[in-house]
This record gives sequence, structure tokens and C-alpha cells, in this order.
Amino acid sequence: MIKTQAIYHMGIPCNDVERAVKFYTEILGMTIAKLNRDDMGKGLGRADLRCGASMVVLFQRPSRWKATSSNVRAQRTKPSASAGKTSSWLK
Repeated sequence: MIKTQAIYHMGIPCNDVERAVKFYTEILGMTIAKLNRDDMGKGLGRADLRCGASMVVLFQRPSRWKATSSNVRAQRTKPSASAGKTSSWLK
């Protein structure tokens, strides 16, 4: 087995990068390293966020992608102390 020591970055596809940036920075406390507009300049196409020594890259999901039960997986977790703040932010 290979033992992972660190992760440089990971990418997360988003339906709305601007909304995702707001969530990851205001709720999860990450900081913005770089923002990139899409090719047409209409919105954010990619956001590089710092999470400790790692990077989280949020990128715009292609518009033709649709969520189905076969390509979306959810995991149930116990609510944390900040769950109330998070759920009110999402409304």
C-alpha cells in the first residue's frame, strides 16, 4: 500500500463557481489564491483556494452535465456546531 503524505490540490466541479467560492471562503474559511474568468468573460470559470498547505480548485461544470443518481453520491454526516450557520447561509 502507498501511504499518502500530502495532497497538492484537488478539483471540484461546480454548477455556480461564484456561489461555491462564497461558501468555501465564508463558511469553510479558505482563502482565494487566484480567480479566472471563463473564456467568454461572463463569469468565473475557475477559482484556486488555499486550504492550509493544499489547494482546492473549483471549476465550472460543463453546462450539458445533469445530476443523476448514478453520478452524484451523498454521504450522511453528523451535524457540527456550525451546522445551523451553514444551513441558514444556504437558504
